[in-house]
Amino acid sequence: MAKKSNKTQISHKEELYRKEFDLEKDELQKFLFDSTEAFVQKKITDEFLDHENEKVLLLGGRVIDLSEIKRNLDSYFTEQATVYQKRFPQSFYDEIYRLNKWPIPKNKTMRKYVVGRYTNEIIYMRFTDEGLKKLQFLNPYGQMFMRSYKHFQFLNDEGKIMLDQFIYEATECMMECTTWYEFRLKYGQKYSLNVQLDMFEDQ
Repeated sequence: MAKKSNKTQISHKEELYRKEFDLEKDELQKFLFDSTEAFVQKKITDEFLDHENEKVLLLGGRVIDLSEIKRNLDSYFTEQATVYQKRFPQSFYDEIYRLNKWPIPKNKTMRKYVVGRYTNEIIYMRFTDEGLKKLQFLNPYGQMFMRSYKHFQFLNDEGKIMLDQFIYEATECMMECTTWYEFRLKYGQKYSLNVQLDMFEDQ
């Protein structure tokens, strides 16, 4: 009888242990599932917020985001062209030529026509698509398909501070890359810009 009783106790203990093990296993699976789901949800949320609220740290230390640029778009522009003062350093254009493997011209003020399009896409688009359209409206083409002013002449002081920051960030990013294709992908992802590369652009 004692042996049977001991055997019954062992079986009972094994059953309890098995139930505890199954319970711990279920709890562990649930914990892992909940943790993974929470992590993925947080990552999706963070990526969404980063995309919607692009952070821009200005040289003066002030931080703005993409939504603020959209809300205050008109506050960066002026209806009348301001006095011309050079804002794009030569290093900005040198990097564009280097990444595209173009020989730098002797007369550095004579640039390829496409450089103007690139400047719109990587600099002025940082003011959002609406901002670029606003500048194009304020500074339309004149005779011989030439604009009378530079786009930045229609930026006020605050807009020019932001412009200088955008130029600095673009130049720094170009210096880190070896091809134009690499730069456009990296820069576009970093600053939430649409990347539209031509089929025959160098990769």
